[in-house]
Amino acid sequence: GGGARGGRRRESRPSTLVALDRAGLLPAITFVFSRAGCEDAVRQVVASGIALTSRATARRIGEYVDGVVRAIAPEDYQVLGVDAWREALVRGVAAHHAGMLPLMKEAVEHLFSQGLISMVYATETLALGINMPARTVVIESLQKWNGSSRAPLSAGEYTQLSGRAGRRGIDTEGHAVVSHRGGTAPEEVAALASKRTYPLVSAFRPTYNMVVNLLEHSTVEQARELLESSFAQFQADRAVVSLASRLRDARARAGALRGDLACQYGDAAEYCALRDRISRAEKEGARRRRAAAGAGARAVIDSARPGDVLAFRAGRRVRHVVVAASARAADGRTALRAVTMDAKWRTLTAHDFAGGVRAVGRMALPGAGGPRGRKGLVRLAADLVRLVRSGALAPFDGARGDGDDADELRARMRAHPVHRCPHREEHARAGAAWARADREAASLARAVESRTHSVVKQFDRVRRVLESLGFLDGGRVTARGQQLRRVYGERDLVIAEALASGAWEGLDAPGLAAIVSACVYESRGDGASALPAGLGPAPRRAWEETSRVAARVARAEAAAGVDASPPPDPALMAACSAWAHGSTLATALADSGIAGGDFVRWTRQVIDALGQIESVDPAGQVGASARRARSLLARGVVAWSGVEER
Repeated sequence: GGGARGGRRRESRPSTLVALDRAGLLPAITFVFSRAGCEDAVRQVVASGIALTSRATARRIGEYVDGVVRAIAPEDYQVLGVDAWREALVRGVAAHHAGMLPLMKEAVEHLFSQGLISMVYATETLALGINMPARTVVIESLQKWNGSSRAPLSAGEYTQLSGRAGRRGIDTEGHAVVSHRGGTAPEEVAALASKRTYPLVSAFRPTYNMVVNLLEHSTVEQARELLESSFAQFQADRAVVSLASRLRDARARAGALRGDLACQYGDAAEYCALRDRISRAEKEGARRRRAAAGAGARAVIDSARPGDVLAFRAGRRVRHVVVAASARAADGRTALRAVTMDAKWRTLTAHDFAGGVRAVGRMALPGAGGPRGRKGLVRLAADLVRLVRSGALAPFDGARGDGDDADELRARMRAHPVHRCPHREEHARAGAAWARADREAASLARAVESRTHSVVKQFDRVRRVLESLGFLDGGRVTARGQQLRRVYGERDLVIAEALASGAWEGLDAPGLAAIVSACVYESRGDGASALPAGLGPAPRRAWEETSRVAARVARAEAAAGVDASPPPDPALMAACSAWAHGSTLATALADSGIAGGDFVRWTRQVIDALGQIESVDPAGQVGASARRARSLLARGVVAWSGVEER
């Protein structure tokens, strides 16, 4: 009795910690594959009242931490959770993940290596390049999120994590503990622990910066010959055999499923392919609408004034409200305090405007902040109702449709002969399975084609992009290409094209820092980021121009068959601009949803990118702005270099 349904009861983190302590297995590192999980674990242990330190050790930890946090402005303590972090440390417990400030992470590393704290809950990044050996390593799960799904740990990943167990010169052996989870068999753990050979996989691929630097010192033929002899090409050629076998199987499945599609009215497979394309076009249209609605909603919230009448879609209805004041939502984001047509107060955020929003008129308010009592609220709502019914407000056009692609495909579907078939839905169900199998076969066919002489083919495709945009001319590096040689990163071509086209001319230092952050930062989520509120006109114009540059690059990449460069991401722009203007960390991060550690890490990368831009244009206006921006950003916790030994 007492067990969880379907298996053993899962041990709580505090009880696991107590068991490790009683067994003499501390200090330990527990790997938790999410930042939130690490923070939750520390909160659970602190809430349980567990303390792993003596009074003398707690006092020593407290003195050390007090010295470390002098680098943090007191007004930033709350946003960074400094007090809760200190309380956990003096109890001998800490979290360690990329969302923390570097100085906080390094303080945890120092205290753990000195034997002052006994348990660290960490993401797997701690296993890479940091000297923090422990007596015991606890792995909470043998699965982790890989960005798109939950995937099992590889033997190499398991070895990397468990390799932290055992302190040289202190322990005769280390211990690796895997928390029990339903569906995890002991044999699975044993297989991971016993494997000791791992394949070496090349991550080499030709990039824009690499190609112009290669062609600066060699001809096209010499570069192709060099790439043909690379380890990456050797591995790619070996992988084709396995892929070709999978392709044959996938084509056989697709062929068998297509054979089941028969209709006296016409080609059912063609009809089902149309429906499949419509479904994918609708999903892409919905994604674009969500991104556009989010950007539009934040722009409306940012510019709204008391007395503005807003129209927005809620389900199938269009609703109207009158803005009374700005407000702060429960999650800390900027919101609007508004009065509805049924005489109610509402706090509205960008989430409420997902269906589209527009300012359609204005009306007078009874004093600052809107009506004070119930009678005033009812009168204002009645005035709003009369204004809406009068027809004097601007029309609300709402969110745009799915787009021309989906509309054209629907028209073709309705005109298809199989659309008249009374059994078309049965065909569609069978066709969905065929469409999935056909897509898999097409994907594998592209993979086989791309792997054959893949590195050289990628080099040639990258070269075509560079030729089309003027960075190369007949295989020779142009003046634009010379600039690209000094720029490197995931969006190196976007940055070089923006510089060459003059998109960032005239920006001051904070504005340049903001737009460069959009060419460096990558949001952790899958969705497109909306342009943050609070940006001035110049950064907004720079964003629009940079978006056009990125679209130009994307068209060249699509024409050449190159994987698209990541689009610019504006999520860090407002925070970076505010920091460059001298704001506190708390002010800079307000409404951004970005963790303090992430901000510091990405801002340092922005500083690096600004240094590259300065080297491209050392005597020009953009170069001068880049130099000034680096100076403005490199302050406080961003400039902090490391813990001191105490």
